[in-house]
Amino acid sequence: MNKDDAIRLVDAFVDNELDVKDALEIQALVEEDASFREEYERVLALKSVLRLKIGEEGPSAPGLLKKRVMRSMHRESMRRNVWFRPSIAVAAAISALVLGWGAFQRAVAVPAPLVADTMMIYRVESGNPLDIRSNNLNTVSSWLGEKLQGEVKTLSFQGGDILGARLCPFAGQKGVFVRYRFRGKNVALFIGKSSGIPYSLPLFSTFEVKGNKIYEAEKDNFRLAYWKKGIWFYALVLEDGGDSGELRDILSRSTFEF
Repeated sequence: MNKDDAIRLVDAFVDNELDVKDALEIQALVEEDASFREEYERVLALKSVLRLKIGEEGPSAPGLLKKRVMRSMHRESMRRNVWFRPSIAVAAAISALVLGWGAFQRAVAVPAPLVADTMMIYRVESGNPLDIRSNNLNTVSSWLGEKLQGEVKTLSFQGGDILGARLCPFAGQKGVFVRYRFRGKNVALFIGKSSGIPYSLPLFSTFEVKGNKIYEAEKDNFRLAYWKKGIWFYALVLEDGGDSGELRDILSRSTFEF
């Protein structure tokens, strides 16, 4: 299947109307081709927005589907302390019902190649010496700004100590690796230019901190979080991450800087 043929089938792919062979070919393109992934996410986002109009002005949904949606909205809105904020939960519930479970999973999952890339770089960089060693946040931040040629916001959180930083590649681009200790555990923050990152984040975020959308993933007992701020793309890695609550604790602390 060539790319032009695949683009014509994106709509059917989002609606889970393709056979297994075609679906697998298109899924491979979504994961490997950045421009194709943008088209897929455009269609997915458009359909999600349209589906969110259920119950508003315009053609009404079939009675049974509408009842299922409303029941899910009610259930999810009561679960305020699990995975999503209520508004995100409602959108996710509608997407899961209308677009199908497979499309919903793709809309909330951090791309596997991004997670694998992050873990590979982390394992390499965690064994390398730091270019700058300092427990002073301002000293490290100034060094980061100089090396990345722009103001860079980094972590400052209660119970966590910054150890230093080093230059390193991230997702094929120039980036930095910042090292911390938090409650006896290793924490790392990767920072790179968002315009150069060849991966797209999911349609729905896992949670939000101070208005910033956070996308969470788990790999080999590591907890990972991704977000964008201005021109920067961030990836946080927590060793021995346990449950999701510990990662949120780090990101939600009052001294955290975005």
